Amino acid sequence: MSLIKRFLSREGRMEEALKKAPALHQMMKDMKREEEELLAHLERVLPVVVCNNPTEENEVSPEGLEHRNAESTQPVSFPINFDDDLSINLCIDGHERSAMLLNRNVSIAHDKITPDQMVGKAYSNLFREIEKSISISMIDEKMGVVTGCNGFEASLVLINEIWKLVTDNVGSKEIVFGIPAHDYFIFTAAGNNDYVEVMREKIRIVSEDPNHAGKITDRLYIMHADGKTEIYQ
Repeated sequence: MSLIKRFLSREGRMEEALKKAPALHQMMKDMKREEEELLAHLERVLPVVVCNNPTEENEVSPEGLEHRNAESTQPVSFPINFDDDLSINLCIDGHERSAMLLNRNVSIAHDKITPDQMVGKAYSNLFREIEKSISISMIDEKMGVVTGCNGFEASLVLINEIWKLVTDNVGSKEIVFGIPAHDYFIFTAAGNNDYVEVMREKIRIVSEDPNHAGKITDRLYIMHADGKTEIYQ
């Protein structure tokens, strides 16, 4: 039962109450509108990898008092298990990345769709966009990049099918990779320091380019043969 319906069920004389309280009536209309807007947004929501920057979680008031943003106004965020500093957010306007689904959106329509379903929907939308364009481009025999993902290449780092393509192309079950920006997912076979250093330099160039938007992290990661992924030391 939605928040709106639960509220209505607790009010035995809702129609009479709304007539006496126009502000309450408007609040109910606003809640219903927001729920409908969320469901409409889900048709174009997309997953985006972000770096959790603590400096952005706090604001400083004119009086100089620091306060944490209300939890309800924070983006819906899903941790990435191989790096605590990274997470997946859900972008409403995918190409502009100007709007994210917020925690308050989840509470408004949590009976209609769960957070996990939202993530699934986001990836479903992305796959629909890129199914005919996604590819692996090899830079060298043991190094390549994911391409054709409309600027969401890094978001595919969590998809098993992508890793099957990656390992098949480099001929190795252990992969060192980087996602320095939303549109950049580079990888190489583990075990060759020369390849790793070349990749590290390519990531550095992206990370330090002021004109390259959507920065994430300059870290390297390694995916082992058993599927476990961790920060590459």
